[in-house]
Amino acid sequence: MPEVYHAIGLNMHQPLGNLIALHNSPERWEARQILWCYARPTRMLEGYEDVARLHLDFSGTLLKQLEDPGVRETFADVVSIADFLDRYRCSNIEFLGTGLYHPVYPLIPPSDWDTQTAWWLGLGRHLLGRDQFPGLWPPEMGFCMEMIPSLARHGYQYVIVDCWYIKPKRPMRWEELRYRQKKGWDEIRNASAYYQQVKRAFDHRQLGGDGVEVRQLINGAYDRILTAETSCNFFWGSCWVHRSFDELEQAYHLLDTAMAKLK
Repeated sequence: MPEVYHAIGLNMHQPLGNLIALHNSPERWEARQILWCYARPTRMLEGYEDVARLHLDFSGTLLKQLEDPGVRETFADVVSIADFLDRYRCSNIEFLGTGLYHPVYPLIPPSDWDTQTAWWLGLGRHLLGRDQFPGLWPPEMGFCMEMIPSLARHGYQYVIVDCWYIKPKRPMRWEELRYRQKKGWDEIRNASAYYQQVKRAFDHRQLGGDGVEVRQLINGAYDRILTAETSCNFFWGSCWVHRSFDELEQAYHLLDTAMAKLK
């Protein structure tokens, strides 16, 4: 018989702010169960380090919550987040990288790919104790071949992909064809293009004392745009779409303010 290889992988994700939102809702018990799930893998590997092999990724929006002192204090009676992160750092788990704000890469502007990737790497190195992340788990399994040069620049050697990139032996059913572009992504592209326009204007102007303020406005706007790219806002039903548009509205306000100061 031919040798068969397989990899066990876990994807840990929470939308930004969702842990506290669950805690403050009638379903607060869900937050407790979720945090116990995050703490469990290293416990299950104890005593089997010589044979256990596991691949795992934490979304950037989850890592940002696990880093938040307010989140740690809120759930201190449930689990010590600092303790289970330390156990992850000391484990032999192979961590995979991803995008900071859980974007669907093919649907966001390519000019944002490097930032989403690099910002997650910085946070991942800080919290997970690894210098290198050989593999990428793309949010929502959204991948396209055009991403490869960018990912290679950041040191990635492989990507987890779904059945789009494996030739099926039979026609796929409709429920298997899950990822479809939403109109909101056009608005994100427009906002990102406006950010690039304002940034170029800033880079070509020599500003005095206002330079620091304008730079902060532009950087703040870009962070809002990247946050708006969070895939959950579009794939968890229409009730969350407003979150992206709220972030984009704030980004436009900051960029308009910066542009006014550049004129």
